Amino acid sequence: MAKILKYGLEIKVPKSDKRFVDVLENLTFGSSDSCDVVVDDESIAPLHLKFKLEDEVLSVTNMGGSGKTKVGRHELGQGKTYIVDKGDKISMNKIVVIIRTEKIDEEELNRLKAGPSAIDEVDEVEEQQEEAAEEVEQEQEEEAAEEVEQEQEEEA
Repeated sequence: MAKILKYGLEIKVPKSDKRFVDVLENLTFGSSDSCDVVVDDESIAPLHLKFKLEDEVLSVTNMGGSGKTKVGRHELGQGKTYIVDKGDKISMNKIVVIIRTEKIDEEELNRLKAGPSAIDEVDEVEEQQEEAAEEVEQEQEEEAAEEVEQEQEEEA
């Protein structure tokens, strides 16, 4: 089976854990809650970057922001689109986005695009039900232990 190039973003924000996000088609990056990737930082515009993946080529458009946005040492012009590749570093003040790639099967890519499957959702619901049942059981055991303790105190 043919392998397809999958792109991802490694996002580094000061005082935060780094995050990894797959770019499956189009992806928005900014400080607005409506963006696919939200970064709460004063140097990031509400809609700062737009990533677009087409025919295994990833491009980024600088949508705005008052600070400088760079790929490597090259400043990105506002509203301009650039092709980026594996290892490229996009910097916005202290925030850095590194382009990552890996080869995956077409089936895996389609599964990622489809999101969680119904089987995954059923498994998650069953797991939540098991956890809830365990919590109820533990609460009942604690209540029974308290009742026994109260009875022993009353007898004494």
